[in-house]
Amino acid sequence: MTDDNTQFLRYLKRFAFIFVVASAIIYVMARSDLFPWIGPCSAEGYSDDHYLAYCEYGRYGDFEHGALLYGMEPGVVDPVKKSDILFLGNSRAQYAFSTKASIAAMDASGVPWYAMGFGFGAKSDMPEAMFKAHELTPKLVVINADPFFSESAAGLSGKVLAGGDAFKAEYGKKRKLQDIHPNLCDRFGEGPWTRLTCGSKPTLFRARSNGTWNVEHYRPDQHIPVVYSDTHQMNQVQDTVTAANLFFENTGIDRSCVVLTVTPQSPTPVAATREVAKQLDVAFIFPQLDDLWTIDASHLDVPSGERWSAEFMRELAPHIERCTS
Repeated sequence: MTDDNTQFLRYLKRFAFIFVVASAIIYVMARSDLFPWIGPCSAEGYSDDHYLAYCEYGRYGDFEHGALLYGMEPGVVDPVKKSDILFLGNSRAQYAFSTKASIAAMDASGVPWYAMGFGFGAKSDMPEAMFKAHELTPKLVVINADPFFSESAAGLSGKVLAGGDAFKAEYGKKRKLQDIHPNLCDRFGEGPWTRLTCGSKPTLFRARSNGTWNVEHYRPDQHIPVVYSDTHQMNQVQDTVTAANLFFENTGIDRSCVVLTVTPQSPTPVAATREVAKQLDVAFIFPQLDDLWTIDASHLDVPSGERWSAEFMRELAPHIERCTS
């Protein structure tokens, strides 16, 4: 073999080695589950009571599901287990029941409570898993059924419920990133690295004490009016009732102390939810107020949320007294 051939093979081996190493690095970096990152998320909502629940950034995304179901965030499970009143539902429920009016009314009741809604369009699969994992025994359950009841787990919920070592490792990394996030932002918050270390991606922070969301650092307000609809989702009533009966059976919830509602949105399935409540023989509360607005056709803006939740809490008060006294 000539010296030229030997040199060529040597270069070829080096190239192959560099290619393999670079490919491995790119693969790992491309996998958000192997290498999550928190820098582009807002760091402005942390407090002694608040942790980062969700960031609209592909390398971070959800944390609250794992935090609550598997207790991966310190101090979040005990308040849930001690609660006599639970608010269940999706992100619309979290917006509606994380208002100052809601918090003030519930705290004034003197009854332990928790807003146990989840983002990502969560349905009854996650709460059912929470009931089983943490042996929850609330005295009163408020459910935002728009929709909520489902017999199957899919998407993020399916991944969370499947659990496993890979899932817990991913969420464990996300938890550790929250420990360094504020300091990272303080140190590298200005200059060329800002977007990677101290960003402003829409971010939700959650209270350990009562589960409410701080939505101050989430999506901008598009100011879309609430629309009430009498036909939307009516064709899903029977399937919803079937799934609801199964949910009550699996969780042991006393339906005499269940209140169904639907948060105002565009459109709002009032008639369908009222019919579901009727067939399930549970209470239904829905304050239908004028001049309500959403930030995105789905979630109430702050002023509307305050008005609507204040009236809802006024109508909920007799149920609280009846079920928890």
